[in-house]
Parts: sequence; C-alpha cells; structure tokens
Amino acid sequence: MKTLQQKAIERQKTIELKRKDARFKRVAGRLVFEGLLVANDVTPTRAHPTVVDALWAGEEVEPRILELLPAILLRRPKLFMHFGDLPEDLTQVVQDLRRGRLPEVFRGVQPTKLVYWAEHLGRSGKKLAIPKTHRFNENDLRAIETLKKRWDVDETGAIRKALEIAAAEG
Repeated sequence: MKTLQQKAIERQKTIELKRKDARFKRVAGRLVFEGLLVANDVTPTRAHPTVVDALWAGEEVEPRILELLPAILLRRPKLFMHFGDLPEDLTQVVQDLRRGRLPEVFRGVQPTKLVYWAEHLGRSGKKLAIPKTHRFNENDLRAIETLKKRWDVDETGAIRKALEIAAAEG
C-alpha cells in the first residue's frame, strides 16, 4: 500500500509531465502573454489556443485557468479559437455572468471567483453592463425624445439622467 507521500510524489510527476504538453503550453503561454496568469516556467506566446485545450489545461494541470475561462469568454472572447458549440456548463456560466446572476459552481471553481474575474477582466474601471429590454408606449417614447433634445444625449443617457433625478428626489 502506498503512503500519502508516495501518492503526492506520483501526482507531482504526472503534473510535471502534463505541464510539458503542447496544449498547456499554448493556453498558459497566451494567458501569461496577456498578463492574466503568472507562471515562471511558461514562455509567453501569441498563439490562439482553443477552448477545449483551455478546459483540459484547467482540469488537468492549472485550476486557475478554469477561474479565468468564463470571464475571458465574456469579456475578451477573441483570446480563444472556437470550434463548434461550447460545453453546456460553460455556456450556462457565461450566460449567468452576462445577465448579472450568480453562476453555479463551475468544474470545482466557486461562483465568487468567477464573478470576481468577470468584473475585473477587461477595461479598467468599467463594470460589466447588464442588458435590459423595456417596452415603451407612444407617450413614453415622446417623453424620451423630449429629454434627449433637452439634455443633448442619446436614449440611454436620457433614461439614465431621468432615473438619477428620480432617485435623488425620492
């Protein structure tokens, strides 16, 4: 029977072998190049890895990749090449993040870490916008047009300013 120390040594050897795999090198190298991951033994590269490679690297070698992957697909999707549909669990997490909902645990990664990266990845200081759709009647549209002209802003700006005024009053 193997001791705990022997099992740990075997596990470490397995991980060291997997770190030499081209899939891991492509994924980790790109993340290091982009400044999203710090790894001393990884050479930065501009290669575009696939999502499948990123999932493999995150599950088999470096779990931090799984923390970053949904946020990257949400905020900087061109970092990875896509071939076909994304796995269902990954699609659901990205949709939840896009809609401002707390996602489920994603392949062992806690939702708080997923939300953290979704909020902090991308342009500095810019929070993730949550798309909303509203149905306005003719009177509402005329009022919005009047506000647009009065404040010299677009529709979104007029609605935001009206909401700010209403919040300040009440």
